[in-house]
Amino acid sequence: MTAVLVVVLLPVGAFLLSAAALRAATRRLGPDRPSLSRAVAAAALIWGVNLLVGAVLLVTSTPNTVNVAVTSLIALAAEVAVGWWAVRKLLGTSPARSVVVCLAGLVPVAAAAGVHALVVRPYVASAHLVPSNPMAPTLAGFHRTAPCPHCGRPLVVPVRPAGDLAPGRPEEVDAIGICTGCYRTAEPTGPPGPHLVAPDRFLVDKLAAPRRWDVVTFRHPTRPGDVYAMRLVGLPGEVVFVRDGAAWADGVRLDPPAPLAGLRYEVRPHDSGSPDEPWRLAAEECVVLGDFPARSADSRTWGPVPRANLEGVVVFRFYPPARWGWVR
Repeated sequence: MTAVLVVVLLPVGAFLLSAAALRAATRRLGPDRPSLSRAVAAAALIWGVNLLVGAVLLVTSTPNTVNVAVTSLIALAAEVAVGWWAVRKLLGTSPARSVVVCLAGLVPVAAAAGVHALVVRPYVASAHLVPSNPMAPTLAGFHRTAPCPHCGRPLVVPVRPAGDLAPGRPEEVDAIGICTGCYRTAEPTGPPGPHLVAPDRFLVDKLAAPRRWDVVTFRHPTRPGDVYAMRLVGLPGEVVFVRDGAAWADGVRLDPPAPLAGLRYEVRPHDSGSPDEPWRLAAEECVVLGDFPARSADSRTWGPVPRANLEGVVVFRFYPPARWGWVR
């Protein structure tokens, strides 16, 4: 929750400082005494452009370092243009003075961007997307929906879009899906809906201490450049295995929280984690499992994850709008 507050309060604080800087610079450069309301309106236009450009680029591209830099440059150019116009119209300065006043108002914006890039994103909170469906329905990649034959709630049916395949090939729709309500896996009773749902984008709290059943992000144990999101099930020092649809630790069945009561795990042929081949976790190892076991590569496939590889706890889905909400 602290990370969420930082993400919200940082731009709010920078916005108020921008308004104060615009007013102070205007008063210093000329005889005009602009009202605080006009300075706030000018700052609101500058920040509105910043947020609009950032939101558009965030939901249309992968949030990596290159895209963050591109987003910042485009937003800065738009802010300078709109800021210059807003300062002239709202604060009544000359064209030349408007440039100086606008730049003064952008100093808090640049400072906030620097704090976000150097402190917030690596150490406090970061945004990610999930391209596939091992964590569906909690975190879903490209998918279509169909009614669940068990409870009637939406069934998340994974889809591989045509753009990801060879030219001329149609999209690939999975034969099974997983329910958003009862968490049971099932075949759709009819064709999935026509609307292709975009992948979830979510916020990760890097200050939170991961607990059992949290959805965590982590670096892959053998490919540390790849970041995954899975549910934390087995904790350091435990002997963990899967039996009867549930995870067990040190001989005790692990019951998930009530909202996840329908979640069932399975061990496929050649998987580790069976009662005959349990995970015997070292003092700094964890077991992570996907919520869609039939379509998940997780600790059953590549074994335990070093605790040092954990990066944070997934707390909130913010896109698409229809899937906004706290992550269980």
